[in-house]
Amino acid sequence: MLLNLAGMIPLILDQVRTALGGAWVEMDTAARADRVAAGIGAALTAALFVAFAVTAVYYFRRRRAARALVNATLAAAIVINLIELIVLLKVGPKNSKYVAEVVGPTVPVILVCALWLLYFGVSKQVRRTFVYPLPDADSTGSA
Repeated sequence: MLLNLAGMIPLILDQVRTALGGAWVEMDTAARADRVAAGIGAALTAALFVAFAVTAVYYFRRRRAARALVNATLAAAIVINLIELIVLLKVGPKNSKYVAEVVGPTVPVILVCALWLLYFGVSKQVRRTFVYPLPDADSTGSA
């Protein structure tokens, strides 16, 4: 989770640099589409960064809400990667080399997120780990 946060910062900066670089009127249609795709990617990656940061706080505090936050963040990561994939394939060149460059890194990310999502959704150990805040003694029926 922390590696995701560290890895997202240069990606967001690169996408923002691409989205904001150069004069808009001097660009051809393909360059404009690249800038729009980079802007969309930067916004989606920044949103995912915030989701991972909030989730990390709850996760490392072993809060009960962490399990649901991890599941929601992983599901969001899958959706965001699919959206970015579709946008990049839509605006990029239609040759097989470009498609392989875009799809290649995205598929493992989606598969890993799906496996972690399955684990956090099914595992009894995960349910037992994220238990804070502990139930009050009054609510358990013991005196």
